[in-house]
Amino acid sequence: MMRTINAVVLDIIYVSSNQEFSVVKAESTRGEKITAVGNFYIPRTGMIYDFTGEWEMDPRYGLRFKVEQALPSEIITLDNIVNFLAHCKLKGVGPACARKIVDKFKDSTLDVLDHHPEKLLEIPGIGPVTYEKIKENWKEQKNLRMVLLYLAKLNISHSLSLKLIKILGEKRVIPIIEQNPYLLIDLVEGIGFKKADIIAQQRGIETDSAYRIRAGLKYTLQQATQQGQVCLPYSPLIKQSSLLLNVDSAKVEATAAGLINSGTLIKELQDNQDYVYLNYFHTIETEVARMILFLISSPAKRFYFNTPVHRSPHQQQVVENIGRSRISAVTGGPGTGKTTLIRHIYQSLRGKLLLAAPTGRAAKRLEEATGCTAKTIHRLLEYNPILNEFKINANSPIENSLIVIDESSMIDLPLAYQLIQAVGPGSSLVLVGDVNQLPSVGPGSFFQDVLSCSEIPRVVLTKIYRQKVGSDIIYASHRILQGKKP
Repeated sequence: MMRTINAVVLDIIYVSSNQEFSVVKAESTRGEKITAVGNFYIPRTGMIYDFTGEWEMDPRYGLRFKVEQALPSEIITLDNIVNFLAHCKLKGVGPACARKIVDKFKDSTLDVLDHHPEKLLEIPGIGPVTYEKIKENWKEQKNLRMVLLYLAKLNISHSLSLKLIKILGEKRVIPIIEQNPYLLIDLVEGIGFKKADIIAQQRGIETDSAYRIRAGLKYTLQQATQQGQVCLPYSPLIKQSSLLLNVDSAKVEATAAGLINSGTLIKELQDNQDYVYLNYFHTIETEVARMILFLISSPAKRFYFNTPVHRSPHQQQVVENIGRSRISAVTGGPGTGKTTLIRHIYQSLRGKLLLAAPTGRAAKRLEEATGCTAKTIHRLLEYNPILNEFKINANSPIENSLIVIDESSMIDLPLAYQLIQAVGPGSSLVLVGDVNQLPSVGPGSFFQDVLSCSEIPRVVLTKIYRQKVGSDIIYASHRILQGKKP
């Protein structure tokens, strides 16, 4: 049965690396010693919480209180104060000294701690050093409790609240939210436009506030990236944002103009139409184009291949393309021999070959089909998820290697940006895929754009080699792509 226990934290036993699971020792206001466990984080001992949950008997650890919710206590009793002072780990202040303070000031204890802490010097055993520590600890605990309660009333989870406090600091959280809660979108993972919009409504921020319109415009563009687009035409952006916000389009246009002038959004004329980008996506799209031009214009390293007894015309063309350009492409529908071609490169290349694919499943399938070790692109570039960084990058690229990427249609623009910059001196890149199959989950149509660039040599495979007996699926798919009945 669910119940709420008001308790002071005596000791922190364990906190997970993501600071979202904790085990603490606590003492209730009734003097019960409890072990509390759950998805919460306690920043320091001496904090007073209302733990809501239920008792459980763990076969290994015994009776524990499984916490569903941990909120800083709004009710500060004299016993709470005794517990706080006794357990905030101040040298010279234990349970006996804490009780002396409360016994002396009784109902005025809170007022003394808040407004006249110098009176603590009247207590035998409390000198200037201990007095200063008590004063600062009480102030810190009070400020933290106030901020956590403020965030809890906005339905922001405890773990998310502590992330906010860590990023902004206790003193800045409330002023920032009161002025512009939409700033939280860029500061804390877990708070998006819709959550920030609810908070803004609770704080009484106007519907047509410039803060809200700016956030709405960026949200509309971010939603477009979820559908594979890196930009939107200007007019649809204004219309969609106006509908989302229920704000007059003239105000949305005026705000958009300000964001464009500041460089937060980028407006670019393409094919006689204005398109608008988030700055980040415009930057990496421009950089990818620049890096591809560099690969096209720089001389390719000569890779040596063993001459097989028989090499198909397409295989020969791929080998020649590798010799004349640092970036080339191979495309074809299912069953047209793309994997066979990669296997031929592996078996005949006299040099370092690196195979990769966007997903683990695709990499495993490639490895099984070719007999050559294959990795995901993230593993190839040694991605660190904790730091959100790629170890292999422009400063530490792949050198003197032939890099072959299968299922290239699945590469989105941000991943393409990381991949292209990692192609270092003496290395060349071959992109293999089917532009009509497995589109990228993220924004951008990188492989399609590569194929549309006339300066990048490519081989188009059309002849079908792979088909199970009695199956017409592959032939049917090719006929559909040709606009014919299957």
